[in-house]
Amino acid sequence: MFYTTVKLSLLAGIALLFVCVFSSAKGPKAEPVSSSKTDSSIDKLIENVPVSRVDADQEFIELLELHNAARTQLYRFESLACKRSRSDAPVLRWNSKLAIAAQKQADWMEKRDTLSHGPSLGVRAKAVNYKFQSIAENIANAYLPADPLFQLWLDSNRHCKNILNPVYREIGIGKNGKYWSVVLANPA
Repeated sequence: MFYTTVKLSLLAGIALLFVCVFSSAKGPKAEPVSSSKTDSSIDKLIENVPVSRVDADQEFIELLELHNAARTQLYRFESLACKRSRSDAPVLRWNSKLAIAAQKQADWMEKRDTLSHGPSLGVRAKAVNYKFQSIAENIANAYLPADPLFQLWLDSNRHCKNILNPVYREIGIGKNGKYWSVVLANPA
């Protein structure tokens, strides 16, 4: 029942995202997303990076399920970096704005062939009109399926803390080639 509810919620969010991003008659080619024009060079960088793949595929669903399983004690922890006490975090909800911000980061990293948290996560969230109280990001450059990728993050103390932090309520995931971005946030 739990996974059915999560999947239905995720699929509804994906459908809404798909309709918003791919609504042009030209087919599945998305335009850059920006909420407002500013003079900031970082904003201009973000605006000029096309969203190459915003459709949440099976890997995204699996990665969301792994995050939620870890947060609700359904995941078997084998990581030394990520031993946790019993402090159940709430299930993460899919957020299409965070998914766009994550996808833009994955596209930005792929275009430059570099693993980096820049441009600023806060600026990227603002560019898609996402208001937050707190926000974090896990990134990776690995040609891996969701499960081994997730295990890599659990093996890192900082990444694991982001995943299990009960403050975060929403998630967005992006991928381009070997570059992954997962944005976790608590909405304002």
